[in-house]
Amino acid sequence: MSVLGVRYLTLYLEPWRVQGFCIWFGTYFNFERAEMEHKYYNLGVQAFSGTSFSPEKRAESRCRDHDEEIREFTEWLNDLDTDMDKEAELERYTANIDKAFSAYLGAHSRVMSTMITGPANFPTGTNRKRGDTADRRMGEYLECTQKAKQSINKRVNKERIEKAGGEIGVARTKLEKLKKWHELMKTANKIIRMKPKGESTKEKVKLLMDAGLSDALVLKLFVPDFGSTGFQGFYLTNSNATIKRTAQRIRELERKEEAETTEREINGIKIIENAEADRMQLVFDGKPADEIRQELKHNGFRWSPRAGAWQRKLTNNARYTVKKQLSFLQQ
Repeated sequence: MSVLGVRYLTLYLEPWRVQGFCIWFGTYFNFERAEMEHKYYNLGVQAFSGTSFSPEKRAESRCRDHDEEIREFTEWLNDLDTDMDKEAELERYTANIDKAFSAYLGAHSRVMSTMITGPANFPTGTNRKRGDTADRRMGEYLECTQKAKQSINKRVNKERIEKAGGEIGVARTKLEKLKKWHELMKTANKIIRMKPKGESTKEKVKLLMDAGLSDALVLKLFVPDFGSTGFQGFYLTNSNATIKRTAQRIRELERKEEAETTEREINGIKIIENAEADRMQLVFDGKPADEIRQELKHNGFRWSPRAGAWQRKLTNNARYTVKKQLSFLQQ
């Protein structure tokens, strides 16, 4: 298009429409612009041409940030101690975040600024909606890395639990470490309270380090805290409480491991204590009435399409609810 043609557009069309055309025209024909080598650079320039006087710089900045996000994720993934296929995970993550980045740039390319286009006949309402859409796309882009890490961490934890012999194995290992640390704190306090009480001596420092405490921790223990040295009483109290909770957790897991799935029927409703899924399940012959569904939800049950049942976690409270609180099960 000739310069005369562009001047014709500026005279007879609304300024913001002319700006939109020039953005497209300039991006398409690439007027004497030094491009960076990035697959999203041109899309980035187009995305910021309506909101920035330097769309090329904005595009370069966004592309660099995008590459840095992938690089940091790659380093985090490589540092994980796992047997999963890291290349496949990285490929899946890259595809998802690239898709989200492209969607954000595409949405932002429809946003204009009056500083760029001029205020005459500017479609304020439409532009606000487009800006909101671009903001949502940016939010989705920022969530990509977080969601990918959460998904991978969940699978890594599951893998770690399986290697340790299941949840019981992990809990038993944790309990052993807690007991050792508890005894170490008690031993450290005995050493610190040797004469001269609470004062640091070469003999005490050597005994503490031989017991397995680090240099920094040994020095810290001789600094008075709340008027006394060593491990404070609340550390031992909290440690003992954690040991008891962990031991209780092991007993619960052992009971679940020994438990068997049971099934009974009341008023035409199957009541399943599913030990494998660790769920209390109610199976109806068809869709229950509205008031029954409301009562189920009120008592913690949720519909599971996969199981084909209304279910909640299998606990003593769940058993009590089924036995005493659900009116449609009372005989």
